[in-house]
Order: sequence, then C-alpha cells, then structure tokens
Amino acid sequence: IELANAVAVLNIGWQDLVTSLVYGNPVPPGYKSLLYFVGQWLGRSAFEFRLLSALAGIGSVLMVYVLGRRIHSSSAGLLAAAALAGSFHAITYSQEVQVSAVLMLAVLMNFYCFLSVFFPDKGEECEKTMRVEFNAMAGHVSFVWQPPVDVRPQCLLMFWITGVLLTYLHYVAWIVLLVEAVLV
Repeated sequence: IELANAVAVLNIGWQDLVTSLVYGNPVPPGYKSLLYFVGQWLGRSAFEFRLLSALAGIGSVLMVYVLGRRIHSSSAGLLAAAALAGSFHAITYSQEVQVSAVLMLAVLMNFYCFLSVFFPDKGEECEKTMRVEFNAMAGHVSFVWQPPVDVRPQCLLMFWITGVLLTYLHYVAWIVLLVEAVLV
C-alpha cells in the first residue's frame, strides 16, 4: 500500500500535489514532496522509492555511532550503532516507503546539532551555558541561556534547518523540539 501511495504522488502534477497536501492530508507535506522529487530524479520503480528509506536507515546507524562517540566513547557509539543496525523496527522502517526512516535520521541529525550548539564540548555542564536569576523582591525566578562563545554559525544553521525539516516531515517532531526546548 505504501508503494501505491508513492506512485500516486508521481502521477499528479506538482501543483495538484501541493493542493492535495494542504487541503486533503493530515500529515505535513515534507515526505511526499521529497518522494516526488526523488521519483522525478531517479525513477518510479519500487527500488528507487525504497532507496530513500534504505539510505536514511544507513545514515541513522552512522548518526547513532557519531552521537554515542560524542556523548560517551567510540566503543559506546559502536555498541549503540550495532544495536540500531540489528533492531527489528529500524530494519523494517528502512525497507518501507514511509516517513519513519527519514524521520529517524532527521531526529538524530537534529539532536546532534542541538548538542553542538548548546553543549559544544563533551562533558561540559549546563551551568556554563545557563544561569538562574532569582529576584527575591519581585518573587520570581528566570532562566537565562547564554550561548557559548565558540558556537560555530554552521552548527546553528544546521540546527535550524533540521528543526524545520522535522516539522515538515511529521507532527510527532514537535515533541522532539519541545523536549529540546525544555532541556535548554
């Protein structure tokens, strides 16, 4: 059924696709738009449509390794990547023409960019980037984020791009962005 939906995306024009996504579809337009362009570029067979999910699954395994290495160690990254590579759900998502594998990769990329922007050094504590101001006279507490001095603009730009990509892929991505906002 997912392949039939992907082929249906290619059989209509770009303007009709946008109209159907805006008025008749309860999901954001990102994934079907991506499928449209992949289908125009690579072709319309089941292989080309599933290639996008397969590449996203491979990219997710690589991103889990990079995240594990950044957060803890190389061996932790390898162990986490091996666990994801052997996961039944990750393997299934990487074979379907669905948003799941692409969303998984986008979430991992966004989280990596989040760590790069808000916690640039491995092991750096929150206290270096946040401070709590307490005003006893006014009776309120405020949290102030101070950006680290060494934030690279490309990390901030990638964080913004992956956040926008997430919101265009699936509504569940808002939960990820909300959790990141709470963590900051």
